[in-house]
Amino acid sequence: MVVGQQDLVRTIETLSYKALPALERRYYDGWLLRYANGYTRRANSVNPIYGSHEDIDLKISHCEVLYKHKGRPTIFKMTNNVHPADLDKTLADKGYHREAETGVYTLSIIGQGKMAESVQINSRLTDAWVDDFARLNNVSDENALTLTRMLKLIPTTCGFLQVLDGDSVIGVALGVVDETWVGVFDVVVDNSYRGQGYGRAIMQSLFAWGVAQGADTAYLQMQADNTVADKLYQSLGFQHQYNYWYRVKSLG
Repeated sequence: MVVGQQDLVRTIETLSYKALPALERRYYDGWLLRYANGYTRRANSVNPIYGSHEDIDLKISHCEVLYKHKGRPTIFKMTNNVHPADLDKTLADKGYHREAETGVYTLSIIGQGKMAESVQINSRLTDAWVDDFARLNNVSDENALTLTRMLKLIPTTCGFLQVLDGDSVIGVALGVVDETWVGVFDVVVDNSYRGQGYGRAIMQSLFAWGVAQGADTAYLQMQADNTVADKLYQSLGFQHQYNYWYRVKSLG
């Protein structure tokens, strides 16, 4: 991986940590350990993106003890820019299985975007938005409470998007602006309204909103098996930058 690509990976990974803050975090010899009551792999994982110096076997064991104490499996969020470079093989040899291959994409949004009439974007988090998010994503009440706590920790400008059909909320998304970047997260449309252009309306609205907040580039994360989203994002011009995946070891 070339130096410029390494910098891009580190930049976007850092942006994504801030866009979904964990409830607890600690740095351990260059690794970032995140925990959020088990809600999402991303916020409950070891992120080995900075230099590592301690014995790798002892270091992995230390992480396993910490997450076992929390009652959670040990999860590593991996890219091709981890430290040490052979960590993925080391984890595989220790019985960690690979899952949730995800692509990271970017797009220049200067001159793009138009706010759709059916879309509202508010800068303030409300209980109603969380309720709609939980309903559309089948999120449990317990996890919705955890999500609310996490969203309140975001240190930068947020856009809590709702798509309306009359008085009914039929879609939601989250935009997070950090410097010149806008992260696009959790785009979902009610099943009965899919295929009617609402996903594109969400994206175009977030582009317009992001530009108004000073952003010039959008980034998003998409699981490799999401063919519907892939078709939409390719049509919008998003370019693949890198992949991440998880190495997971179940509680034993």
